[in-house]
Amino acid sequence: MADVERAFARLTLTQLVGNLVGALLTWFYFRFVDYTAPQFQVQISPAEIAFFVVAFGGLISIGIAWGSRWARPLSRPVPGTGPGAEVVRRRAIMVPYVFAALSFGGWIGAGLTWGVIYPLIWGFFTPASSLRSIFGITCVAGTVTAAIVFFAVEHQWRRVLPAFFPEADLSEVPGVLRLRVRTRLLVIFVMLSVVPLSMLGVLTAALDSRDAYVRIGGENAEPALQSLSLVAANYGLPSRNLGTVSVIGPTRMDYAHAIRSVREVAFQLSRFMEDLY
Repeated sequence: MADVERAFARLTLTQLVGNLVGALLTWFYFRFVDYTAPQFQVQISPAEIAFFVVAFGGLISIGIAWGSRWARPLSRPVPGTGPGAEVVRRRAIMVPYVFAALSFGGWIGAGLTWGVIYPLIWGFFTPASSLRSIFGITCVAGTVTAAIVFFAVEHQWRRVLPAFFPEADLSEVPGVLRLRVRTRLLVIFVMLSVVPLSMLGVLTAALDSRDAYVRIGGENAEPALQSLSLVAANYGLPSRNLGTVSVIGPTRMDYAHAIRSVREVAFQLSRFMEDLY
């Protein structure tokens, strides 16, 4: 079954590349597009790179180890008949689904890692930003990546699948999930329409003016402030903002402490204004 082993090597590479591209795009979004996300330093720190490499490598390693164990029967010669043959053929049909499930499981882990563990380590965890990060990472990026991995793996696995079904009797294997053409079209429709709408929702939440925002050095429009950093948060009523609490300091300030401070002051002022009006 050398062809099957080579095919699994290609499938694993496809899954690795697909998830790596999705992870880099997601990181780029939360690092450079979402200005209320918790990455507030101008330059990418070695600690951030190390965390990304270790976390991504750990999630991928877990997925590869579990997937290799699950696919072990497929690397042996297919029995002619009996329960063993049915298990092997069922798993052969399920290969694209398992690869997609492993990818999505990894994105669930990524959502918890970068939405909860990462901000807790760096000291800027808030429930609202955590939920936004988990939704963006798992529900949006994870769904799209898992679907892409499924179709890419299925396309490559079709060339190997006849080795398990020399008589082309795929329909005789019971208990196997099969995606009909309508279901496939629905998945593509969701990827092209519903998911972008969800991404817009995430972006809208990320740009919520009631949340803290940060401008560091050259990100400030005013030339006089381009050697400094600005951390600010708006306060007011639910219907409109009434003012801004801000901290201006050097670019090497303690951003986590500054963000917590302006958020707390803005929150207390907003409560005061709501009681007043």
